[in-house]
Amino acid sequence: PGNIDGMFGPTTAAAVAAFQKDRRLFADGIAGPQTLSALKLPTPPLGAPKLSRTKVFVSYSHADEKWLKMLQVHIAPLERNGIVVLWDDTKIAAGRKWREEIATAIQSAKVAVLLISAYFMASEFIAENELPPLLEAAEHEGTVILPVIISPCVMGNISEFQAVNPPSKPLVDLNRGDRDRVWVNVVEGITAALNE
Repeated sequence: PGNIDGMFGPTTAAAVAAFQKDRRLFADGIAGPQTLSALKLPTPPLGAPKLSRTKVFVSYSHADEKWLKMLQVHIAPLERNGIVVLWDDTKIAAGRKWREEIATAIQSAKVAVLLISAYFMASEFIAENELPPLLEAAEHEGTVILPVIISPCVMGNISEFQAVNPPSKPLVDLNRGDRDRVWVNVVEGITAALNE
């Protein structure tokens, strides 16, 4: 319903989300590669500007928040100098639509840091709303996936991505110095991916 105005506004986003729900896609209201494919349209549409992927998206379980804080500490100097823009759900301001904020952040992610634990793997929200678009972006748009193993767990399809630290050496088993070395490797992996 409504007039055709050439604008991708709230009405269009709602229609796209309804279509995505109907096709059992991630209903974020964004006409990304999966949605365009379901519409049998070229991906991306001819002549459309390419989405700029410049941010670092952190996917984690809230049960592992202390590990997110350690990553934030190690990346802070690069953020302060404008070299890296790190995004995690602590950046969502009160009153904002959090699902939309997460979907938008995923759409702009050049690097995805996954803080892997049993809590992460058990999260239905992560499994249904974060991992599918991140893995699709890795497959089709070159988004770099950097798994960091927090604690022993079954990794499923994420195991195809080279982890920063081996599954046999999760962060929970390491002393502080070795954990800090892993975080330094994460930061180096992020900067390398952003400079590709």
